[in-house]
Amino acid sequence: MGGKCKQAAVYHGDDGLRIFSNEDVIIADTLILGSGNANGTVSVRGKDGQPLIELLARDDEAVIGVGQKGRPGRLTMYNATQHQSVDLNAKTGRLQLGGGGLDGAVSVLGADGEPLVELLGKPDECVIGLGQSKRPGRISIYDDAGRGTVEINGKVGDITLFNADCAEEFDLAGLREPPKAGYVVILDEQGCLRPAQSPYDPRVAGVISGAGDCRPALVLDRREQSQAVDPSRCSERFLAGPTLRPNQYARAIS
Repeated sequence: MGGKCKQAAVYHGDDGLRIFSNEDVIIADTLILGSGNANGTVSVRGKDGQPLIELLARDDEAVIGVGQKGRPGRLTMYNATQHQSVDLNAKTGRLQLGGGGLDGAVSVLGADGEPLVELLGKPDECVIGLGQSKRPGRISIYDDAGRGTVEINGKVGDITLFNADCAEEFDLAGLREPPKAGYVVILDEQGCLRPAQSPYDPRVAGVISGAGDCRPALVLDRREQSQAVDPSRCSERFLAGPTLRPNQYARAIS
């Protein structure tokens, strides 16, 4: 043992190796646990005897355990200037990298050591990198039912929006009842939507979106607050033509 202490006792009890001193501190250059056909273990316990921090060497894995029920674990690391640069917090489920004069970065490497996914905080830009040579990137987004709704595919260079409608938000004229999905609508003199009342009206803006199972994939001119009593969206996919009549309920086409 390196360092000095007045008294120290080391023994192997029923629940592991224990080291005591009359100063409750042991100064050592190196502490080696294990070998000799035995796996080493370090366990730091709370006053209730529950393990709070553990270093476990096992035959099939190496484990660092931090935390316990009611006492969540946290790993904090500091850089050379003693500023926190890494914080892994189990209570909040948050990993924070950077700060203290350092830009944070996350890099996921492939088996060949090449970066495949990267989150980079740089002084002049913020970067999300995805993909590598012969391993194109793809981002898939799912709804609450587990269905894919948005896909960005680096291999083919496509952005796919699985909802097939394209719509634009308009102000709705002050009506007692707003037009239902599928109604043909016009833009009146104030630029507000209202149901069409006559055939072949040149002011037709389109058809109210949302008929059937058709939902807008793109919504143009979305505003936080509309002047409409009930903001609605006018579909640009189902444009009104000579075959449509006033208030005709348009059939949703996939």
